[in-house]
Amino acid sequence: MKIPELLAPVGGRPHLTAAIQAGADAVYFGVIGDNMRGKSKNFPRDELKHIIAYCHDNNVKVYITINSLIHEVELPHIRNLLNTVQQAQADAVIAWDSAVINEANKLGNMPLHLSTQASVANSAAAEFYHKQCNVERIVLARECTLAQIREIKKKLPTLEIETFIHGAMCMATSGRCFLSQDDFGKSANKGVCIQPCRREFIVKDVDNEIEYKLENNHIFSMKDLCTVPFIEKLIEAQIDCFKIEGRNRPPEYVKIVTEVYREALNRYKQQDLTPKVKNTLMKKLSLVYNREFYEGYFMGQKIARWQSAYSGSATQKVKCDLGRVINYYKEPQAAALEITGHELRKGDEILVIGNKTGAVTLMVNEIQKERKQVTSVTKGAIVSIKSEIILREGDKVYVFKKRV
Repeated sequence: MKIPELLAPVGGRPHLTAAIQAGADAVYFGVIGDNMRGKSKNFPRDELKHIIAYCHDNNVKVYITINSLIHEVELPHIRNLLNTVQQAQADAVIAWDSAVINEANKLGNMPLHLSTQASVANSAAAEFYHKQCNVERIVLARECTLAQIREIKKKLPTLEIETFIHGAMCMATSGRCFLSQDDFGKSANKGVCIQPCRREFIVKDVDNEIEYKLENNHIFSMKDLCTVPFIEKLIEAQIDCFKIEGRNRPPEYVKIVTEVYREALNRYKQQDLTPKVKNTLMKKLSLVYNREFYEGYFMGQKIARWQSAYSGSATQKVKCDLGRVINYYKEPQAAALEITGHELRKGDEILVIGNKTGAVTLMVNEIQKERKQVTSVTKGAIVSIKSEIILREGDKVYVFKKRV
């Protein structure tokens, strides 16, 4: 059985390092100002060649997202961007606006992946894009069931199929929502959605006599997709690529979620994806931010499930600012930290994030301050901790604390 490609989201350089370290086969990211995740850090155009070469050196493919709505004034800019992407040797462009598809085809050898924004949910539409627009891969609408995906793949065996397997879901069909644009002038279709749907709402009667705050059911905010419990069914459906959502999520999310699905795929290949293994993987997923999990539309086009927690959650932990790395010493395998935020105690778990470091978690088993062992330090202290992993000057450091 063919194992699908594992595609990880990247919002910045630490995310990229984390995704590669976690075992992604491919990554997808945007260029500043030209994709559906405008709030992500993304990458400047002049860094593309270097970033893509770094990925290729690590045997990781790169897909560039140019998947927002394109206006007339932007056409010359898009043509120029596509030329830059081609020269940087990206492995494909993810698009859905016909202008981007047309301009990419003019380049002659630019592989095209059709974004989920196109809402392809049937074989006829998929065949049109494949044959008439030279699209080699379709990212199917998230509303497709597993049975529908199997049928599309059966009818179009030469077309690559990609589906989302984990991450945020939208109340609107394929993300075509106008709430953010209508209320705040920030268009979801231009990559700058501020997600008013995730808020709590109040319901009033027309006579203003009764008011309800919908605390227990966020009626527009869907739970996060998670397919670990039935991942083998997706593999056996011959889906070509498994895509993780999350370019707006932090680096530790990218690292943990990619690690979980990498292990799930490896375990399946080894015929060792047992219920016990799945349970362990689910516990690991719960460590990072989520809006509670559900199976999406794969098992049937049922009414979507709404989250019960306003801000999402991670298992009993919250990430607090701690400080930064100011030096690393290879010989004693120790890092010097400047504490600029929260208190650090012996036994704490910390997270270190950096462009080259990625996202690394460490247990603090000992703390040294002025060459003496201490059990805790507060803001303003310079301390050293043990770390077999090389940390780098300027890396940001966070400490996990129990939720109150």
